[in-house]
Amino acid sequence: MKKFLVPTDFSDNANNAILYATELAALMEASITLVNTYRVYSTSGMFISVESYLKKDAARQMLETYEVVEQKLGKGRVESKIIRGDTIPVISEMANKKDYDLIVMGTQGASGLEEIFTGTTTNGVLKKSQKPVLAIPQGFPFSSIQNIVLAVDQKGLSVSKVLSPLVKIAQKADAHV
Repeated sequence: MKKFLVPTDFSDNANNAILYATELAALMEASITLVNTYRVYSTSGMFISVESYLKKDAARQMLETYEVVEQKLGKGRVESKIIRGDTIPVISEMANKKDYDLIVMGTQGASGLEEIFTGTTTNGVLKKSQKPVLAIPQGFPFSSIQNIVLAVDQKGLSVSKVLSPLVKIAQKADAHV
């Protein structure tokens, strides 16, 4: 596992997922690509300057986020992208077409799990992406990984390569699965 894709909307929840991804990338000796998407749904009378403002604001926040991650991982191990488009298709397509090993993103809500199964951005990415997604519940800080639990539905796993990222994380962290 060498490349992580980490979507952000610059919320507290997304920032927590970025910190988690950064710690995990440090452990795995991986690089991170931070990605932010924006989309303006124009209505009559809306000026093009709104889109320009959104892009400038995203660039400012991305630079701040980039610097935090770069400080932890070092130069050359982090990159950032700001892409115009709908969040779920952009993230899923980017992950599927590039050689990312893992998508790390936040969830919101009381349990985190509730939101994964009720139609959030994270759920959309889980459904559309062919890459594994590590969903970080709101307010869940990174700590050393000691135990990993894998939940599988009654269909089981279609191919053994599905387990590869989990096995690599467990090996690097010396964790029990």
